[in-house]
Amino acid sequence: MRRVTQEAFDALIAENVDAFGMETAEALEEAIAALKLQGVDVSNLRTTVPEEGGRQELRAVVATRALAKGVEALTSRTEENTDAICALLDTLCRELVGPDVEPDAVQSAGASSAAVAWPVNSPVCPTDLHANLQGREGAVAVVLQALAHLCSSECDAPGSAYRALLLTLLTLQVCLSVLGASRAFLRLSMQSLLACDETRATFVAEKGPDVLVQRVLRTRYADVDVASRCARALTAAATQHENAKVSLFRAGAADALLDALKAHTSNAGVAADVCTALTAIATPDDRRVAASSAFAHGRHLYSQDAYVPLMEIVRKHSDSDRTVAAACYALRAVAVNDEACERMVDAGVVEAGVRLLVRQLEDGDAPCIFLRPALVMLRQLAGSDVVKSRFISASGLEPLVGILVASCAPPGVSTCEQALALCAALSLRNPDFVAAAATVGSLDAALDAMTAHPQSAGVQRAAAMFIRNCAARNADVRPMLLDRGAEPLLRAAKKLHPSACADVGSAALRDLGADNYNEGWTPTTVYMGAEGQLYTYDDLGHDDTD
Repeated sequence: MRRVTQEAFDALIAENVDAFGMETAEALEEAIAALKLQGVDVSNLRTTVPEEGGRQELRAVVATRALAKGVEALTSRTEENTDAICALLDTLCRELVGPDVEPDAVQSAGASSAAVAWPVNSPVCPTDLHANLQGREGAVAVVLQALAHLCSSECDAPGSAYRALLLTLLTLQVCLSVLGASRAFLRLSMQSLLACDETRATFVAEKGPDVLVQRVLRTRYADVDVASRCARALTAAATQHENAKVSLFRAGAADALLDALKAHTSNAGVAADVCTALTAIATPDDRRVAASSAFAHGRHLYSQDAYVPLMEIVRKHSDSDRTVAAACYALRAVAVNDEACERMVDAGVVEAGVRLLVRQLEDGDAPCIFLRPALVMLRQLAGSDVVKSRFISASGLEPLVGILVASCAPPGVSTCEQALALCAALSLRNPDFVAAAATVGSLDAALDAMTAHPQSAGVQRAAAMFIRNCAARNADVRPMLLDRGAEPLLRAAKKLHPSACADVGSAALRDLGADNYNEGWTPTTVYMGAEGQLYTYDDLGHDDTD
């Protein structure tokens, strides 16, 4: 939804008062009604009647200004100044979650933390933070200004106090309890301040990438806490925001994060945070843009041999599921082309992925948190023909089928989709894989998955693609698939999920030799022949099996 600034909203109220002679309260109600009729979201606006004698300001804005002045004054070598800054941070934390909620206790551990514990029955939930958006945006700007000042030559704070303030500014912690649920926590840090588009835009506009990357991370990546908290803030800024990804990359975030990764390969926690930040910068997850720069960022990471420390992390921290999962996602972002995949294969990435599949089977039925990232990584790599053959020689087929069989249980729908997608990628233009897969029960497992998860469009589509790739180049498997009920399953998938399965389901039915395979779908794809002539699907006939 569209939004307007507080200034524009106040001007609309003033216009109602001056032009129509309304009382202030009536003018406020009319302004809100007019904006809502136009589809404007007013949750970010102060919608209370201004106090007599001037415009009422949000207390969070007042708190951010006080914090800004306090940090600007931090030039002496006294501990009292740093304690005063922590008090201002506590005030800001309180105001950002709303002035009407009183904390049970404020836990102050010197200058290193500013945490507020909120009651279990608090009426505030995380989404209510957006109602104080103006304060959040103000907080982003002030925290960035404070960080910039702390990192400048003008600040002469003592070393211990300096570091404590730096960490406190990077992580303002506020604990919230969600109404009607067990105690939950929301970190109102630089990370959570950047949890919505408006504050991410402010982060970019206020030169946040330069501050966090050039002034903090570049110069202090050797500090474990600074590296970890900077990485989390960068992740929050880059997630689903293309402009932030570009700004961070131009500020040198990719290289700075790689330096931090190499410096902390032995620290599982920091490694996980940095891997997640690298993934955020190199993942095209902003659906509002037609094209993303994330691929170019991933290509740069590959050019800097990012896969080398990432592989080291996978090997070194095999006992840390979170770290392994983060490294797998980052490796997927680095696998940008055939050359990258071949180099990563030489480094042992396929064998590492297969070991994770084997470990999952050994650990039991409950999916480990690294399983989906491992499947996603292998699926990305399987676009290279080198990986397809290496996967079989690494004895990956049996554990993959085992994962697929286990994921047919209801809780395993996400795992099932990724396992089938990996099967589809490995079987594309690869009759040797299809022949081997048929002997270990992968086709039966795919049909069982379609039966077990009929409501999952992702599972149905991935299974249809796998069946199509198998039937296209291996005529021997077609009778077996038909005998075991592939045709009715494919037709059901097309009917239940037309947008996801009409094309791939029709292609699978066609290559199985089924009649009326295009039922419910009208192909509109146009192909260009070698001579430049355009052909429709029907012009091409039914011989295309690529």
